[in-house]
Amino acid sequence: MPEISVLVTCLNESREVLERALLSVFNQTFIDWELILVVDNPHNKQALILVQELTFGEPRFCYLVQSSRKGRSQSLNDGIERCSGRYLAILDADDEAKPNRLEVQYNYLITHQKWDVVGSSLSYVDDKGNLLLERHYPQDIGWMIKRHYPVAHPTLMMKRELFEKYGTYDITSFALWVEDYELLIRWYLQGVKITNITDNLYVYHQNTSNSKNMKTKCQLRNEILIKWHYREHLHLNWLDYAYMLGESSLLLLPAKMIISIFYWYHSKLKS
Repeated sequence: MPEISVLVTCLNESREVLERALLSVFNQTFIDWELILVVDNPHNKQALILVQELTFGEPRFCYLVQSSRKGRSQSLNDGIERCSGRYLAILDADDEAKPNRLEVQYNYLITHQKWDVVGSSLSYVDDKGNLLLERHYPQDIGWMIKRHYPVAHPTLMMKRELFEKYGTYDITSFALWVEDYELLIRWYLQGVKITNITDNLYVYHQNTSNSKNMKTKCQLRNEILIKWHYREHLHLNWLDYAYMLGESSLLLLPAKMIISIFYWYHSKLKS
């Protein structure tokens, strides 16, 4: 049984993009891992050829091809069922983990037993690899989870047993594209201890063609709905409601403008 399972789901990523993500796991300084890839598009021939090549001579890598499109939440849940590691790390198929990511997060969880989930800082880059933003998240997520994502989902490493104790990703349309935020709120309200470290361990590739960009408005809308659903349990105050109202007004804008505001806002926070 490996110490860490790395879970990746892919849809329409090109061979080049998917290979970049998978090789970032192969090149980790921490070597006691297994890599579980769930291919949510059985017609993605580039992905299928690549994974068949990578499985040759590498017993730590295995993959599952869905018979039809299941959606990200269901694919994550199907992947979790196949993970056997003591800890589980998430990685998006169009991003990459820095070489020391697994080692740093694993050592943190081993030496700080009170924490169940840990995320990290990350760098946003464009198509050419130019740095757009370096984003940091707080160690104490209590105030942040009431307004937006308290942890960057693809940087997460967590105890695998949490999924058995507190539930898996919501597969309903209620949590479409924000299943990670819904999961964190639900776990947080059940007492799961979530934190972040300052180490920058992840490269988030932002471009005009990836699904993260195209689903911006759907993501924002459902994020607001989730906060409204959990509002009483989260004990939102008037500032939290004001923030939510401001987010709602953004839905009137084009997706590209929303993304531009995102980068402007977080650059101001950093300064």
